[in-house]
Order: sequence, then C-alpha cells, then structure tokens
Amino acid sequence: MENLIKDKETVQKKIKRISNLPLKKDSHFYGQYKDLKIIDAVNNWEENQNPKENHPAIIFLRVVLAANRKYNTHVKPNIDRIIIENPSLTTIKSLKTLIESKSREEFYEFWGHKNLKKYNTLVNLIEATEQIRLKYNIQDDFKLMHKWAENIDIYDYESDIVGRIKNIAIATLQHLRMDFGINTIKPDQRVIEVLKREFEFKKVNQIRAIKLVEEMANISEISVRKLDLVLVNYGSGYYDNRKYSSQLKVKEEIANKLLNLGVNISVIFEATGIDLKSE
Repeated sequence: MENLIKDKETVQKKIKRISNLPLKKDSHFYGQYKDLKIIDAVNNWEENQNPKENHPAIIFLRVVLAANRKYNTHVKPNIDRIIIENPSLTTIKSLKTLIESKSREEFYEFWGHKNLKKYNTLVNLIEATEQIRLKYNIQDDFKLMHKWAENIDIYDYESDIVGRIKNIAIATLQHLRMDFGINTIKPDQRVIEVLKREFEFKKVNQIRAIKLVEEMANISEISVRKLDLVLVNYGSGYYDNRKYSSQLKVKEEIANKLLNLGVNISVIFEATGIDLKSE
C-alpha cells in the first residue's frame, strides 16, 4: 500500500509537540499521573503495568466493557474492583465458569454494567476461543490469543472467527490485539478525531487510521502502541468531548439513513467512518 503521509517533517513536529504537553483532567491517564507530560505518562504506564491486568479473563472483561464507554469513569473502577475481589479469575475457562454460575442480572452487578449486547458479545467471544484453540492447539490462553492476534487479516476481519461476532467491529478487534501483545492501534473515534483535527488528514476511517498511525510511528520512532496512547490521552484531555459527541451523533444518524436507503455497509463506512456492524 502506498504511503499516505507526504509531509513527514510537519507530522514529526506535531507528534513531538503534543507528546510533551501535560495531561489534562479528562486525559485517560490523568488519574494515575496528574499533569505529567503525556509521553512520560505513557512510558511510565508501559513500564509499570499490573501483571494481573493482563490475565486473559480480565482482558476479555475490560475490552468488551470499554467499547463506547468512558474508560476512567466506567471501565477502570470496575476492572480494578474485579481484580481485587476475584484473584483467581485469570483464565478464559474461569471466566466462562463464573458467567455460567450467575444469572444475567447477577453478572451485570458483578461487571458493573447492564448491557445485553455486551453480555452476548462476551459470551460469544469466549465460545470463539474454543474454535481458535482447535485451530492452533495451544493451551495457554494468552499465547493462544496472541497467535490469533498475529494471524488475523484486519483488511478482511469479518471473515475471522472473532471479527464476525455480532457487535465486534474493528476498534474492539484492535483493542483485543493490542492487549494480547500486538504493536498496533485501536482506531476509535478519539484517535480519528486527533488525526483529523491536529494533523489535518482527510477521509479518515478506521482502516485508514491504522495505516496513518503506523506511518506516524515510523516517522517519530515511537512504537505504534505508545503513539496510540499519546493520541488518546491528548484527544481526551484537550478536545471538547461534548461537541465531538454531538458531531458523532449526526454522523451516526446519516449513516443509518444511508443504510435504510439500501447503501452498502462498506460504502457507508468509507464515507462516514461509522461501522454499522457495531450498532
């Protein structure tokens, strides 16, 4: 694929500038690092991750819960609580057993979130790992999911065992890949917003965002994963979330109207950046 970035010097300068800005109160890492420089907070976080957060059961709970939710408010407090209260919840099998032992309402209380779509997504994700295990014959859950993450074709993700699960779109898929050790990005709306507003890239959808950030990482010599965290912390801290949410709502309304007119989902995705598979 042809390189998308032409003015590398300008991009490099912009990355350096935003990386060295302090975290703001709405930045994802502000609760841990206050007004530390964004790049310093990212480096610190990378070096001091709690190994308990990387148990496959916790990754599944966190990634599915995080879709379209504010991380500091709705995700981190619940995941921190679950880790403390359930030290043996580490494997995919232990998560499956826990879900089967509770009613849906009981699990909602445990998870800290009541959402049938996400509940079904989590259950289907666990079922998908059984097919992945048959394919690769790897018993260790993290190694198994890392193998899956290495081999998926993100340009044809809907044909993948996990990618074809209802309500799992490219951002959630990429989040899973990141948490299972792949040096990539989660192309959510916050990252796309920064690419458009700060770097003035045009027609940025999720697939294009992945390619852009990969190129930006090569230019800046910051890993793709770290650069993703820089963009997320900058965007969440420095942009007006309410204004952007309103713009996103308008885009979603347009996308749904196009769908009702019979326009193909792939065409809608290319035009608006809205992936209706996740709706």
